[in-house]
Amino acid sequence: MKSLGLCLFASAALFFGLAHGVANAQAAPTPSPSPYERYVQLDYYPALVVYNELSPGNVGAGANLQKGSTGVQVGLEFRLWKIPLVAIGEDDQFAYPHNTGLVTVINQTQQHVIPAFTATEYDLGARLGVQFAPDHWYASVAYLYHSTNYGEPDVIGGGFGVEKLPDFSRRLSFSGSLYYYPELHNPHPFPRDDYNIRLAYHVLTYGVQANWSFSSHLSASLGWYGDDWYNTINAPSNAEHFGPRLSVAANI
Repeated sequence: MKSLGLCLFASAALFFGLAHGVANAQAAPTPSPSPYERYVQLDYYPALVVYNELSPGNVGAGANLQKGSTGVQVGLEFRLWKIPLVAIGEDDQFAYPHNTGLVTVINQTQQHVIPAFTATEYDLGARLGVQFAPDHWYASVAYLYHSTNYGEPDVIGGGFGVEKLPDFSRRLSFSGSLYYYPELHNPHPFPRDDYNIRLAYHVLTYGVQANWSFSSHLSASLGWYGDDWYNTINAPSNAEHFGPRLSVAANI
């Protein structure tokens, strides 16, 4: 009887303990989403328009291209000594056709006939911002590295601007950026003797997107991207890239 009583007592205690736990679980408030965003964004540029020494407004699309214009961006919001900050890394490649024709060389001293090929430019950027307004507004410093597959010297340099991150907690939000780089230049002489000269641009980049969140972890975006490159020292021409941008982002 004593064993039976202990068994009944233990069963009753277990039942009431489970019932109390279930009641507490049902009454517990839903945890609020994290105020920090940590996201990975994939970009696609379906119809990028390019003006430079190789392209009089060619569109970077079509079956003749060996690769498309794509990008990836990684963003991380965090606090340092209670200061809200964001770190962003970005890697883009812009591909577009060059048609056979005369091309102005660096220093604008002469022109050469260049056969048709797919030109590709690569941008690798890093940005660090401090929040100055709610809803993920940041004032940032930036660094950009630019290279190509057609022999122009690599250029690098720093800049500054404003960044608005997407808000994954809202169904519809807007994001964008505006950056100015006073000088992107080649950090070392060009390896060919005839191009052993300085090269520099000052650059403005901009973008805006409308973001639709399917959940607090996944969104899709439609926007517009553009940049303007102005000859500072010995560039063969000014340059411009612009067009629509399609993106998907995961908030991790």
